[in-house]
Amino acid sequence: MKASYTYIQDMSCSSCVAKIEKRLYGCVGVKKAEVNFASGVAKVTFDETKQNAEQLAEVITEMGYPSSLKEVEAEAASSTFSFDNIKVFGALFLALFLVIPMFGGDVPIPVQAILATIIQFGAGYSFYVGAYKSLKSKTANMDVLVAMGTSAAYFYSLATLIFSFSPHFYFETSGVLIALILIGRYFEKKSKKNAQSGMKALLKMEAKTAKIKKGSSVEEVPIDLVSKGDIVCVFPGDRVHVDGEVIDGCSHVDESMLTGESIPIRKEKGKKAFAGTIN
Repeated sequence: MKASYTYIQDMSCSSCVAKIEKRLYGCVGVKKAEVNFASGVAKVTFDETKQNAEQLAEVITEMGYPSSLKEVEAEAASSTFSFDNIKVFGALFLALFLVIPMFGGDVPIPVQAILATIIQFGAGYSFYVGAYKSLKSKTANMDVLVAMGTSAAYFYSLATLIFSFSPHFYFETSGVLIALILIGRYFEKKSKKNAQSGMKALLKMEAKTAKIKKGSSVEEVPIDLVSKGDIVCVFPGDRVHVDGEVIDGCSHVDESMLTGESIPIRKEKGKKAFAGTIN
């Protein structure tokens, strides 16, 4: 058995997690699949003789969630001038012209049609791609709903413009919907990225080794080998290796990385100590 870690993008809710896990469990050789929405990481345990990590990442990508075995570099993902950001704010800018008639202004219908077409198939192109991949994998995600709803408003308005069978047009509906959904996803990704950065910063504070007391001696072992019931020695200046309870000694511990409180907390027998804090 082998455990593989796959980095997943564009998950929007917990239902995405459930769909990905269900699809992974349906793959040959997969014994266990766990997808973490907060970190965007899928941990998959599989039989190496029947499956490989690259194929599993490709399966997730085909569902409409771009995946890779390597984490995307933070600098590249957060680029201010990325194409995605231009697409989001470009759609929002064009959508502003479509709402002018709602406030008594005048924008000719042919101009509205051109602006809506740019938003629908330019900025909204990703929704059609996501909807196609979702339907191909026999699931229905948010992209399917957005593509269907905005297409109905856009093509009805386009048919009305060409055949003049109704005085009503809904170009602003399709354009504004796409712009608002894109801006919502932009802020969602931004907040999620900030949360992930905080999590990674906490993980970097984790000790790599621990000093275990065995009889009258102290041995330094990898943190993964620490088990329940072990007696861990934390010397002055050390980070607390694991969560636990003080059984001997007295000191002050800096817990500011957890609580934000700058004043060290007194720890003595019976008190709880938390991994990553400093003695």
